[in-house]
Amino acid sequence: MQRIEDEAGVSYDDLDLEGLNPLVVRAFAHMATFAARPGADQDPAAPGFVADRRRRDALLRAVTPVTAEWSDTQRLMVVAILDILWDRNTQDRLVNVWKLDPDQATQAVTWSIGHLVDMIRRDERPGPKLGTPPS
Repeated sequence: MQRIEDEAGVSYDDLDLEGLNPLVVRAFAHMATFAARPGADQDPAAPGFVADRRRRDALLRAVTPVTAEWSDTQRLMVVAILDILWDRNTQDRLVNVWKLDPDQATQAVTWSIGHLVDMIRRDERPGPKLGTPPS
């Protein structure tokens, strides 16, 4: 893992808030050079596929009226982030890795979602800013 971090130019040693976005850009750019991992959520026969699809469709329906002037890509980006925040894996990581109790994990996620919803309502669209290069 250290070799991959070195190849990507990712260092956690001096990470600060100003350096977080550029670090994520480098890490994601490097990860994109690898083949995508197949996901069980892509298999209609997989358990949870229908529920996952229903959740994503519901999020898209909730966001679309407020983002009518946004591009499809901007809308998809924000819906995808909401989906990730709501995902079971997020709760598992908050509880098992970060050692938050389930109520604290819920508070952290709903706090994040609340800020994202506020940004959507203020028409703050996702895209290049904060020093990140455009894709």
